[in-house]
Amino acid sequence: VDVVSKSSRNVFPVVDKHSHLAGIVVLEDLREIMFQRDLYDKITVKSLVKDPPAVIKQRENAEKALQKFDTHDAWHLPVVHYNFYLGMISKKSLYEAYRQYLVESLQES
Repeated sequence: VDVVSKSSRNVFPVVDKHSHLAGIVVLEDLREIMFQRDLYDKITVKSLVKDPPAVIKQRENAEKALQKFDTHDAWHLPVVHYNFYLGMISKKSLYEAYRQYLVESLQES
């Protein structure tokens, strides 16, 4: 609850002690219990964790990553290197980076 209250995200990665991705927790799944303090000691993160719809591998190109976003109708996906969690990437940031690449490519022409 503390992490969620201080974040603007709606998808939260869950990692094990070795920083391997264990899954994600989605804000929608937390919303119902966030305002019921009596449930805090009864519900664990482990019970809320689910597999992400897809993961993006560190060395995948932008086209493959965008296909995963579209195929799974996702806006945020975890990035991994051999299941080692590196971070989250948003579809929006990927499109912005691609747009910036196109602008720079046109300016060099």
